Amino acid sequence: MTYSDTQPRGTLTYRLLSQEATKTPTDPGLWGHEYIRHLSAELGAEYALRVDKSEDISSLRSLALECATFLLHHNAEADAVDLLEELECVGKIGDLVDDDTYARVCLYMVSCVPLLAPPDDVAFLRTAHTILSDHKKYPEAMALAIRLGDPQLIYSDFHKPANPLMRKQLAFLLARAQIPLRWVGVASEDETEEMTAEYGSPVELEQDMLDILNNTNLLEHFKAFGKELSVEEPKSLEDIYKTHLENTRELHLPCVYRLSDRLIRSCQVLARRMWTQRELIWPERLSMHLSTLASEMTSLWLGLKTGAVGSTRTRIMVC
Repeated sequence: MTYSDTQPRGTLTYRLLSQEATKTPTDPGLWGHEYIRHLSAELGAEYALRVDKSEDISSLRSLALECATFLLHHNAEADAVDLLEELECVGKIGDLVDDDTYARVCLYMVSCVPLLAPPDDVAFLRTAHTILSDHKKYPEAMALAIRLGDPQLIYSDFHKPANPLMRKQLAFLLARAQIPLRWVGVASEDETEEMTAEYGSPVELEQDMLDILNNTNLLEHFKAFGKELSVEEPKSLEDIYKTHLENTRELHLPCVYRLSDRLIRSCQVLARRMWTQRELIWPERLSMHLSTLASEMTSLWLGLKTGAVGSTRTRIMVC
């Protein structure tokens, strides 16, 4: 790598000269990961300058594809996508991915869509859709086709899988998104086959597939799902939180009655003494009486609420 103030982007310059000097240039990946990252940064700057001057950019894009291939093989999918996006050829990444890298590439591209301005966001979605469709990830591809709102893509994705179970899963996705039947080649009662042929060749589907697309048995499906989760019948809070499994003692009502009667009588005695002997009770002792009664009444209330009254011993000090 070369750094020069008088010759910017020197690394890229010598790389392009070496490719022009020989018919079989060496792989840039042989120079290592840092060299590829440095070369990628210079490619973006050089591409912007050549576009402004309307110069040839084919050599830059071919070199960018070589760098992107190296990045994809070394777990740098995000860098590869960013490089091709900077050179406005992100659609070619579909030819570079394999079974080990396509999932991360598509995930990164779909995650970048909210941050992109048109038409880059649509290009990212279409590229990710093409990659997923080529790797037979039909539900994920159908979700992107619905997001794009493209009738041709939806028609193609729906009729591409040969597995009937997969087609039913796609039908549930279309029904959830309320996609018109004519987008999958089915003419409704008030439409003709010519109107449906605009989106694809008219087809005839089985009755169960039509029921799924029309959400005919949606209620039955929800009931079956609720039965599977054991939420078909309403439950009380005790059943939800399973309080019967907690390790707590039972509530002893006779003990509660005796305890509450003792506390009430103690309150009466203390109130009578406070009223008749106001001048004989020291303020400190009065505060102690009030604190004791307050704590005991709070313990009684908590015991009644949690069922642990029988396990507590109450002491009332009345002097």
